[in-house]
Amino acid sequence: MTGATKNLFGIIPGLEKPVFHSRFQDERRSGEMLVDLNECMRPRLPVVDAVMGMEGEGPRAGTPRKIGATLAGSKYAAVDTILARLTGIEPLEIGCIASAAERDLFNPADVRTVGDDPAALAVPDFRKPSAYTGARGGVGRRVSLALLQRFGRTYAPRPGVISGACIGCRKCERICPVPIWND
Repeated sequence: MTGATKNLFGIIPGLEKPVFHSRFQDERRSGEMLVDLNECMRPRLPVVDAVMGMEGEGPRAGTPRKIGATLAGSKYAAVDTILARLTGIEPLEIGCIASAAERDLFNPADVRTVGDDPAALAVPDFRKPSAYTGARGGVGRRVSLALLQRFGRTYAPRPGVISGACIGCRKCERICPVPIWND
């Protein structure tokens, strides 16, 4: 879920973003990094444009869906908690929200709203990504995700040097976030 917490990722310079994506691949570590970033920068008014959302297998294979909300608040994780609830996602199943709650930066149960009633804006049939099974997924979901992440780290394709084509200039290092040279 891309919300207030992840919005601050935009301050990372362009070519550094792939480095972060490579380093923080699983949702838990990515969430911790995003909370670190928000705690470092301390945004005054986290805002989320939820006029349109992306349901299903977003962002590449998702389907745009009208939500019709703009959210803002004093705490980024609280804003994301409301966003998760609007789309029927258990907030603590989102890595950055769980990380903020575990650090006692906020309590999802204490989130309060002013303005429109979030229940009136909720999209109960919002299609979640296939990886999301909901709060009842529990241990099975965590084990499945851990296995997929470990398998992905071990067997995922990685860039490498093609010996016959390489002239040793190392220009590839400037654009690739994955280290391929063993110095």
